Amino acid sequence: THLESCHAYEISLHANGTYRRNFNGDNENNPNKQSEFTVTAKLIEQLSTSTIASHRADIWTMSPPCQPFTSTTNAKRLDGRDPRTAGFRAIMRLLDDMTAQSLSSELIHAHAASPKWIVVENVKGFAGSDTLSEWYDCLERNGYGWREYLLSPMQLGIPNHRKRYYMIAERDSERFGRLRGGESIRETLPCMLEMNEEAIRRRPLSDYIDKSMTGDE
Repeated sequence: THLESCHAYEISLHANGTYRRNFNGDNENNPNKQSEFTVTAKLIEQLSTSTIASHRADIWTMSPPCQPFTSTTNAKRLDGRDPRTAGFRAIMRLLDDMTAQSLSSELIHAHAASPKWIVVENVKGFAGSDTLSEWYDCLERNGYGWREYLLSPMQLGIPNHRKRYYMIAERDSERFGRLRGGESIRETLPCMLEMNEEAIRRRPLSDYIDKSMTGDE
C-alpha cells in the first residue's frame, strides 16, 4: 500500500536508519519511495500537540517499550511504575489535548486532527496491565472503539514464533466495541478462519533478508 506521507518519532538512531530505508530508501521496488517522509530522533514526551496535529495523520502506529510488561527472566514487571511508560502516557495526553482543542476551536472540525485508527503492538504481558487499563480509559473518552488480539507471526507464515499483543482502535467506530481484555481478546484473525494451517505457506527467513545488505545475489 502506498503511503502519501509518513512521520516517525524515535529516539534510537539505529531504528531511525531502518525507518529511512523501509519508507524512503534507495530500493527501487519501495512503493513508498516518493512519499513525504520524515523521521525525527526525539522522545515522545517532547512532542507538542500542535506538531502532532499538524500531520493530520489517518493512522498512528506504536510499540511502547515492552520491559515494564515482559515475563522474561529477571523481569521486574513494574507496569506503570516503570519510567519507560512515560512515552505511552505522553501519547494519551496528546490524544486528550487534540480532542479538546478540536471540540473547542472554530478553526478545526471536531476530531479532524486525531487519527481515525490507532494500532498498538506489545508483548503478551501487556494484556491485563494497569497501563492498558489507562489506555482503555483514554480511548473511550476520545470516542474510540477497539479490538484486541494475541497472535504469533507463525500463524501467518512468518518465521517468528512469538505471541504478541495487538490492538486496533477506530474513532467513531460502528464495528468495534469497548470490551476490556479477558475473553474478548481474540487469538485468530477473520481471514484465518477460512484457512487451515497447511494453507498458510511457511516462508523461509531468507525471504525477509535484504540481499543487497548481505552481498548475496
